Amino acid sequence: MVSVESNWSFKKGIQRKIVKHFGPYIDDIIDKFVGLEADGEENVSKDGPIVLTPRHQHMFDPFFITIPLLRSKLLYPTYLMAPYELRNIPLANRMLEFFGAIPWYRLKDIKSTKKDRRDSLKINQNSLEHIKIDFNNNGHLAFFAEGKIVREGLGPFSTRLFEWITSYQYECNVDILYNPTGIEYIRKKNGNLKKVIVRYGKTERYDKSYGPDRIKEGCKDLSERCRDSVRKLSNSI
Repeated sequence: MVSVESNWSFKKGIQRKIVKHFGPYIDDIIDKFVGLEADGEENVSKDGPIVLTPRHQHMFDPFFITIPLLRSKLLYPTYLMAPYELRNIPLANRMLEFFGAIPWYRLKDIKSTKKDRRDSLKINQNSLEHIKIDFNNNGHLAFFAEGKIVREGLGPFSTRLFEWITSYQYECNVDILYNPTGIEYIRKKNGNLKKVIVRYGKTERYDKSYGPDRIKEGCKDLSERCRDSVRKLSNSI
């Protein structure tokens, strides 16, 4: 079990420096490898707190959903929620350091021993506190509600983080905006990647008619609306 302190949750300095120095050349760099198109950036508010809920079908999804917003100067680098066990995969670990990812232990990954469970829950609590701080500063967060990479179609959306964010919304009396984000990978006949299209959907909000006492029910409705938008934005059946 990795210690609570040993994680990549607050490493945004690397990303900020790269964006500062290489930002003007981002389009040229990307075009050398793959065509990246974006649509609907105007749907993403400059003022936070903002939560992006993108489709998840490739390990490079975080890169593709962030770059169009950076080059449009719409927001600072977005924090990304990511499964903690990815730190054990060298390439994924480096990418998550770059993106300033926030670690999250999914319930199915929490070990059975008392110590491991305590440390896992401590990591989650630290992450939630960090999200609070970022939201208080009009921050931006992205999480893949499918919880894992789904190559074909679109997986079900988990409501757990929707529920926590909505609880925070009532606790701190803030209005949190959700932007469903579609990603479409277009390949050549030989299977090689030809183009990536990222589409940012119109803003969704928690329906306050559910109130603070029916958060579970209200978040199910919110997650279903976000998922339906992501499906359409990704051209996914």
